[in-house]
Amino acid sequence: MFIKLTSSQIPAFWELYKQSLIVSKNIPKKYQQEYANKQLEKMLTGASQAWMGYEVDENGEKRIQYTMTTRIVSEEQRGIRVIYVSSLYRYGGIDTDMLGEANAAVEKWAKTQGCKAIIVEYILDVMEGYLADHGYETFLKMSRRFI
Repeated sequence: MFIKLTSSQIPAFWELYKQSLIVSKNIPKKYQQEYANKQLEKMLTGASQAWMGYEVDENGEKRIQYTMTTRIVSEEQRGIRVIYVSSLYRYGGIDTDMLGEANAAVEKWAKTQGCKAIIVEYILDVMEGYLADHGYETFLKMSRRFI
C-alpha cells in the first residue's frame, strides 16, 4: 500500500521518515538537523508532500517499506505545473513493483493537482547509470515524462 501522509499523520512517522530523507539525500552530519527541520516545516505546511509505502505482515502489523517526498512547482516558461520527486528511499533496496505502485499513486494525485509532468530530480543524478546498468528501465521511463 502506498499513501500520501496528511499533515496530522506526519509527526507519528517523523523519526523514521527523517532518517530516510537524510540517507536518501546523503546530508552531511553537521547539516542534518537543520535540513530535517526545514523538510518537516515544508511537509506540515503543504509545500512538499510525504508519501509512505507499507506492507501488512502475517500478524496484521504495518511494516514501512519506503518513503518518498514530492513538491509541486509552477513552471512559468512552459506554463504548466510539475510534480518533482525529490527523495525516494526503500528499506532493503530498489524494488520495481514498489516503483510501479509509487508511480501510479503519485501520477493519480498529481493529475488532481493540475500537474502535467512528473520529474524525478535528485534520484536520477545519483542513480541513473546504476539503474540503467541493472535493468530498471521502468524507473527510468517514469523519471521524466508528461502525464
